[in-house]
Amino acid sequence: MSDFVHCNSCLRLPNSGGLFFVGNCNLCILCQKCVQKTVVPQANVQDAEKPHMCIICKKPGKFHQISGDMPANVMNFFRDPKQLCENFMKQIKQVLDFRNAHRTRLIKVQGEQFKKCAVEFKKLQEETKRSIEREKTARVEVQRYQEQIKTAKRKLEEDELEIARLKELLHQQRNTQHLLTPHRIALMTPKRHRPDSGFSSVGTDPNDESVLSDVDKFVNNVATEKSASPIHVDETIVSIPIPSSLPMTTPAMLGIGQARARSRSKQRSVHARRDRADYF
Repeated sequence: MSDFVHCNSCLRLPNSGGLFFVGNCNLCILCQKCVQKTVVPQANVQDAEKPHMCIICKKPGKFHQISGDMPANVMNFFRDPKQLCENFMKQIKQVLDFRNAHRTRLIKVQGEQFKKCAVEFKKLQEETKRSIEREKTARVEVQRYQEQIKTAKRKLEEDELEIARLKELLHQQRNTQHLLTPHRIALMTPKRHRPDSGFSSVGTDPNDESVLSDVDKFVNNVATEKSASPIHVDETIVSIPIPSSLPMTTPAMLGIGQARARSRSKQRSVHARRDRADYF
C-alpha cells in the first residue's frame, strides 16, 4: 500500500494493521475504527447509495475498502503513476487512432467525391462550350435565313409588280384586239399600201398574200422602170396604172380569191387566240 495512506481522523498508518477505507465524498480515507463512526442509522439514511456521513467533510457518501475491488475511478488514485501514464498513453493512442481512422476515411471519400465532381465539371464545361458554338452557328444560320427571307420578299414584291404590269398590258392588248377587227385594220392601213388596179368596184382583202405580193412587185418595178407613168394622187382615190409586168387575171380582178384569203385569216386568228390562252 502506498506511503501516503493514513486515517484522516486518527492518523493511523497501514503498517499498524487494520483495514482502511476511502469515501466517494471527497475521497476521505478512514481506518476501520473511524469508518464505523460514519455509519448513519438505517432510519436516517436518505440515499441507499450514500449510507455514510463522513466525519471529516461532513458529506454523505459511501466508503469502499482500499483493495483491488474498488471502482475504477477510485482505483486510479492508488495506482503507480508510471502505470497510469502507460495506460493513459494507450488510451490516448486509441483515441488518436480512432479519430485518425475516421478522418482518413472522410478525406478519402471526399477525395473521390472531388474527383467525380471534377470529371462532371469538365463534362459540363465541354458541353457548355459546344452549346455556345452551336448557339453561334444557329445565330449565323438565323441571320442568313433572315437575309434570304428579305431577298425573297423583295423578289416577291417585284414579281407582284411585274405580274400586275403584265396583267395591265394583257388587258390593254385584249381591248386593242377586241377593237382591231379585220375591217378596221383594213381601214387603218394607209392607202399607199392598198394598190388600186382601176377596178374600184372589185374589193380586195388586205390580208391576201397574192395581192400583197403583187403590190411589192409593183413598187419595185415602179422604182426601176423609167417609162412608167406618173402616179396621180387624189385626196380620196389613188389611181395606179398596172404595168404589163404584173399579171392580173380575171378571177383576181373579180375577187374570187378573197374567200380563200378570208379562210386563212380566220385560221391564223384562231391559232393566235389559242396561243394566248395557253400562255396565260
